[in-house]
Amino acid sequence: EIGGSFRLPEVMKISGVKLKEIGATNKTHLKDYEEAVSEKTGAILICHTSNYEVKGFTAKPPVEKIVSLAAEKNIPVIYDMGSGALIEEHRFGHKEEPLVSELVEAGVDLISFSGDKLLGGPQAGFIVGKRDWVKKCAKNHFLRALRLDKFMIKLLQETLLHYLQGAEQLTEIDALNAILSSADKLREKSAAFINSLPQQISARLKVVDSTGKVGSGAFPLLQLPSAAIVIDEQKHYNANRLARKFRENDVPIFGRIEDDKLLFDLRGVSDDEIPVLKEALINILRDD
Repeated sequence: EIGGSFRLPEVMKISGVKLKEIGATNKTHLKDYEEAVSEKTGAILICHTSNYEVKGFTAKPPVEKIVSLAAEKNIPVIYDMGSGALIEEHRFGHKEEPLVSELVEAGVDLISFSGDKLLGGPQAGFIVGKRDWVKKCAKNHFLRALRLDKFMIKLLQETLLHYLQGAEQLTEIDALNAILSSADKLREKSAAFINSLPQQISARLKVVDSTGKVGSGAFPLLQLPSAAIVIDEQKHYNANRLARKFRENDVPIFGRIEDDKLLFDLRGVSDDEIPVLKEALINILRDD
């Protein structure tokens, strides 16, 4: 199940296929696939656990083994990646996050993944893979209802061009820039922000160590070392009331509360949003 109680088994049921689940929650073996395949099998579907993790006494067969089995049975392998990853840096040491290129090289017939999330583009869905199977998807009459308009395709194109142009261009993608920012860089950015404020406002702020999360259905357990600006002195409002004042700003601003203190992690604040946060801090804290 993903956001909004959206469940993959129910989607498959609507499509008319019969879903046959195999293995156990923690362990699935190649023999489970072998025993489940019959003359009625249309495809093998693998769903990556992009928004949760199963840890401990676990096992699953390599994708290459499943692809070989499927080739012997003359059926396709469909891999739903969920959030999707195009570059090595997305793993953050988590080798369980596959790369799209690795699945293509492994021989997976169809691979689906998100156009936003880890990719950092507009909300969309990708289906890539072997030409014959992609053509079958393209012939489905639902494509006409679900296809992207030209504006969205242009946004996706611009996003993908940043990947082709090299690592120095990836910082132009807001999502990647936020995910890959180091704690030291964020600490410097936070200190510079405080120093740019009037003294009566800056005196009430300080930089503290923090942790961030990727969210959006990717790396559910990953903690990103970070830094945040904390309002250290609250004259008339507790943290909850102060947070509400920021949410009710002309441009709503969302911080988070820890130990009855309101924090703003600049990891999620782009350069063009800095003036908005600055103006709100000055106005709200001046009134506090």
